[in-house]
Amino acid sequence: ESDAQPDSGPDKYESGNHNAPGLVGLEAGLSWIEGQGGVPALRRHEQELVQLLLNGLAQWPSVTLYGPAEPVARTGVVSLNVAGLDPQDAAAILDESFGIETRAGLHCAPGAHAALGTLSSGGTLRLSPGPFTTREQIAAAIAAIGEIAGY
Repeated sequence: ESDAQPDSGPDKYESGNHNAPGLVGLEAGLSWIEGQGGVPALRRHEQELVQLLLNGLAQWPSVTLYGPAEPVARTGVVSLNVAGLDPQDAAAILDESFGIETRAGLHCAPGAHAALGTLSSGGTLRLSPGPFTTREQIAAAIAAIGEIAGY
């Protein structure tokens, strides 16, 4: 009720209103994670999907995969390029023709792309499976990339 900041704890550090909507949202998010089996279960799901992507995309010789071969060494991100196809064009085709959303470009990491050798070609195409991604969606992405790669 004063326009001066309190000078004694704990009010000194906690003056004002708490972010009640944020706290409710945090609790809901944590409850959802627990309901899915916790972080380990979500990580297993992510690794399974990444393994499916890596295995499926490796069958197309004109698809170059970047990053570790083992899903345990990755997050839920798979970066790739299709020979002869600009990453932005590949992303546009996947979106417009197959309804598959991806991200293409340098991903705010031009240094990483310089190290990979993908800087001058516009970066990579990136797929990011997560907790709401299904095995069927991964299979559809593999088939679509195979199609645009000419297989």
